[in-house]
Amino acid sequence: MSEDIMGKKTGLAFGAGKAGYLPLRKSLAERAYDILEEAIITLGLAPGSIISEQELSELTGIGRTPTREAIQRLSRDRLIQVLPKRGLMVSPLDLVGQLNLLELRREVEGLVCRSAARRATLDQRVRFSSIAVDFRSCIVSNDQINFARLDKEFGELCLGMVFKTPCSPRWFEGPSRGTIAS
Repeated sequence: MSEDIMGKKTGLAFGAGKAGYLPLRKSLAERAYDILEEAIITLGLAPGSIISEQELSELTGIGRTPTREAIQRLSRDRLIQVLPKRGLMVSPLDLVGQLNLLELRREVEGLVCRSAARRATLDQRVRFSSIAVDFRSCIVSNDQINFARLDKEFGELCLGMVFKTPCSPRWFEGPSRGTIAS
């Protein structure tokens, strides 16, 4: 069991020690983003909590410059709010916004997945099959963290096939914040 940066026991593990699942092809800033995003969507960083850039850098185990870049992206994605002279705040949950997002995602994901299925190469189909097996394993073991990681990988794989380039808009990634932490 680990603690969030506020010292609260979470049962979750983030940071450099658990960054091994991150693909090596990603930049340090992308790795820092992934670690922090996961900490936010799984509620390892509590909504409304005030945190510092230094604390986030320590959480990721990655240097300050890549962490600062990740913070800027998290701010653009509205997962973190920058509070001048106070630090950073994990954005509060917006349940109505999350429900609206899920409604939109349901429609868009169907279109993206159908298009990806039509365009998939044999190697990509094999990866889809592997992800499906891993999804089932996560369900059986109630492994919500790895389920979220697989969901993100699945979305990135689908979008990469549809747009023919690595692509990962926020609205398609992983489960909505808070849905896997309960």
